[in-house]
Amino acid sequence: MNSEKKSLFVTNQFETGGVETVFYNLTNNLKINALLFPLHANTNKQLIDALPKNVTLIRNRYHLKRSPLGLVMTVYAAIKYRKQFRHSNVSIINFSDTLTTLLFSYILNPKNVNSWIHCNPEALKNAATYPVYWWLLGRCKNLIFISESQKELFFMMKESRHIDPKKAVVCTNFIDAEINKKADQPIKIEQPFFFIAARLDLRSKDYLTLIEAYSLLPERIRKIYSLVIAGDGPDKTVIKKYIKNKELEDRIILLGNILNPFSYMAKAAVVIHASISEGFAMSILEALACGATVVAADCHVGPSEILNKGQYGYLYEPGDAKRLSEQIGVALNSKISPDVAKKRAFEITQLGINQAKEFLENDN
Repeated sequence: MNSEKKSLFVTNQFETGGVETVFYNLTNNLKINALLFPLHANTNKQLIDALPKNVTLIRNRYHLKRSPLGLVMTVYAAIKYRKQFRHSNVSIINFSDTLTTLLFSYILNPKNVNSWIHCNPEALKNAATYPVYWWLLGRCKNLIFISESQKELFFMMKESRHIDPKKAVVCTNFIDAEINKKADQPIKIEQPFFFIAARLDLRSKDYLTLIEAYSLLPERIRKIYSLVIAGDGPDKTVIKKYIKNKELEDRIILLGNILNPFSYMAKAAVVIHASISEGFAMSILEALACGATVVAADCHVGPSEILNKGQYGYLYEPGDAKRLSEQIGVALNSKISPDVAKKRAFEITQLGINQAKEFLENDN
């Protein structure tokens, strides 16, 4: 490892989610000298304690509120910190899809700031401040995308017309080898089941379509297979009420947050992905690595790319409960070979590791 060269990853927080998973996989598999800087105090102690030894945690001395006043404080904090990080050997990486982190990163060093885009680019327009966000993206040294389809969508958008496509770098998301060990661990559920692991947030996750699709399955299938949902979030009450209205309380199990979803993925009859939009869909790749048969929403962006247009799993149009129900039935009768699924996950992982290594260890 080059002890002189450092990469400063600026995140919004460090609790649970895709950003945290990607960061762990990167730093656990690559020989990089990483500095992790969560701007807000929200951190998960268990995740922090599990960070690799090549990661140094920086705790923000300034309390940033999530408000317009918080942006002013963000500018102040960045000015205070920039003497510490404005060095040629420190590469600044905005690692969250927020204006706060991008603005902070840009002020630290406008000439050496990169932005790692994790979400569907179209979702970035939901914020009222998105014109400022795009202006800052145009001034980044590099824009890192987590899938080819995500990059293509970004440059198709009119907001991106002023941004040079040569700044684009694809670092495909990848999984950590420890998944295989975790997948072998026992679970508490004995009956056959379908499985999904995702945040209970109806803004991005289409649980209502999933529950409707499950209700449309033949009764003989529902009697055999329960639907197990792992995750928590702001719409838990709404989802529980919908399950009750469908009279499926005895067939749908809400596990809440679990530390090891991989053991469930490995043992599920079918792993289901039900998102409205994605930047990559890491859960699909994780399910493949566990040898699972996957039924996924063909949303923008990621699922179709990972499953190679249905070669390695089954796709359905988001919001189409009837089609999802049909695809679950097809998947039960024509499962993807576990070896084939795992090989696909390995191929994508090797690609992602090589891309990230090229960017972080050499070019960046």
